[in-house]
Amino acid sequence: MNNTTIIYGPTSSSQDVSIDLRNLEEELKEFGPFVKSLSLEPGYNEDLKYFEKEVIPKLNRVFHESIVKKIMGVELIYWYFPDEILLSSEYLIRLVKKLFNDIKVIAIGPEINHEKIRRLIRNGIIDAGALSIDVKTLGEVREWFANPDDEKVPKNVLVKNKMGIIKFNKPSNSIKDDGYKVLLLLPPAWNNDYPPYGLAHISGALKQEGHQVRCLDYNARFWDKLIDKYGHCADYEHMQIWTDRDRYNKKAKKDVEEIFYQVFEEIDKFKPEAIGLSVFETNIISTADFLRVLKDRYPTIKTFIGGPSVTNKLGHEMIRSKYIDAAVMGEGEFTTIELIERWKDKQVFKPLPGALLSHEGKAVSSEGRDLAPIDTIPMPDFSEFDLYNYSEFMLPIFLSRGCVAKCSFCYETQYWKKFRIKTPEMAFEELKKSYDLYGINQFRINDSLMNGSHRLLEEFTDLIIESGLKINYAGYCRLDPKLNSRILNKMAQSGCKEISFGMESASQKVVDNMKKEVDVNDYEKIIHDTYSAGINVMICIMIGFPGEGWREYFQTMLKIIRLRKYIHQLNLSIFIPGDGTPIWENSEHYQIELYDTQSGSWKSKDGKNTHKVRVFRYKLFKKIWFLLKGRKDSLYKWAYELAKEPAI
Repeated sequence: MNNTTIIYGPTSSSQDVSIDLRNLEEELKEFGPFVKSLSLEPGYNEDLKYFEKEVIPKLNRVFHESIVKKIMGVELIYWYFPDEILLSSEYLIRLVKKLFNDIKVIAIGPEINHEKIRRLIRNGIIDAGALSIDVKTLGEVREWFANPDDEKVPKNVLVKNKMGIIKFNKPSNSIKDDGYKVLLLLPPAWNNDYPPYGLAHISGALKQEGHQVRCLDYNARFWDKLIDKYGHCADYEHMQIWTDRDRYNKKAKKDVEEIFYQVFEEIDKFKPEAIGLSVFETNIISTADFLRVLKDRYPTIKTFIGGPSVTNKLGHEMIRSKYIDAAVMGEGEFTTIELIERWKDKQVFKPLPGALLSHEGKAVSSEGRDLAPIDTIPMPDFSEFDLYNYSEFMLPIFLSRGCVAKCSFCYETQYWKKFRIKTPEMAFEELKKSYDLYGINQFRINDSLMNGSHRLLEEFTDLIIESGLKINYAGYCRLDPKLNSRILNKMAQSGCKEISFGMESASQKVVDNMKKEVDVNDYEKIIHDTYSAGINVMICIMIGFPGEGWREYFQTMLKIIRLRKYIHQLNLSIFIPGDGTPIWENSEHYQIELYDTQSGSWKSKDGKNTHKVRVFRYKLFKKIWFLLKGRKDSLYKWAYELAKEPAI
């Protein structure tokens, strides 16, 4: 691929760019002639009205007069972005691609970053982006397109491979030659907003001990391939496609199993000695199906599961079915390390704290593992994931584990046992390291709540502000009056763009029944102060909790209607009793009859709160909200409490 050229601009710089252009032209002359596409007058902006009226005619003219003739027969274009002008360059590149479909376009320049390149690649505008104009790098890019190889992507370069996956030369971790080979998987269906935090934590923990780890998010592959077909299935109305066996078999099984065979190719290539799977309510069925086929095909590979939906009951069932060799319960990092060390050293069998183990066809349990000091938990490792292929360009981090509340519907208090917080310095260090390693400046605080400790939250924001780091972040908060305007303003200044509040209900009767220990009279001030600080407000509402009648339902709806000006998004969900939660364990106290936690089959003993009633209330609330806000994006696409993902 020797026939290349470089297109410079457009630019709106008020400075004389001729010196810059001459220097570049001399430095990069081996890559072909320069074509200076257009200089726009100082003060140019990309306001769409101005752009369509004033700029597009100029771009069309320069394209036909200056560009077309000079790129005839060209195979590859280095498109130099001299400043922040994006719309103009995008428009010209689209014209090039429309007329010369086979030409490869590589974005280069000092003003482009990971996010801009990622967006341009995902939208099919460019084929690659280089975060450097180093001659060696540009030469390597050219060579890569002549012989594409995912294992040889040049440093500081993003490219899209033949599978349509964006690849980046990622940081690598050193591993010992004698480390155990572990493959970590996330089966569908889960959200595809950002890489799985649990797997990243387990990967980081195992790599720290010198093991060879690969992570495979085949949930992401599933959505990447089938988003048009299954995108609607993240809505509550379609959740049972993933949690009801009959519906899953009819609607999704065939497509999910096609992805299995891609995984088998990875297994044959990597040859792992153990495979671990992260389990959530919505992928229990696909995980079981995958493990059944896996064990039949690779009987000698050790298998284990972990994650927020791995209960004692599920662990026993999968061991009894001979699908797995172990189930990691609760916090997973140190239990998984010990499990892998035992398998590696072929130790004599004995119970393992924090896990169920298969022994002679039976599940053997032990006492629970004591929680480790939070400052000893290894940092997550995202280097195994294709970070540029998720729907949101962000990474999860955490400030704390556990929750200060003990809500009766929530499993997290049982899962994490107690509330533990990092020091502000530790939390900031994880954020800064992730920023430096992966070039990502958007984060999801993955805590049950960011304001479990208001002191920690405030000091964390102080560190971000003092550092001058330009980041964005979002997370959950409790509607606690200690979350005052001073803290909220600091959060906004440090980059907080959105807070999701777990209101659940505006009826004091219902929230008391939930054991939330909040006063509904505090809601309005906190929400108003958040809005005034410039932070988007998302409100989470849980419909159909035991004790909610029509009166309590409309109390909540009226509160939301009054606060609609301050609410950016509403997250509606329907209450489903989770296995292991206080309400599941004390169903008699809540006067409900339970059938199946996965399908959501339950009703109140008086027959007034049924699945049919709850779905009707959900749809009514949704319809009224749309009528009031007039924006489809004002309702969050309900997807199984996506942000609350603990370690594997």
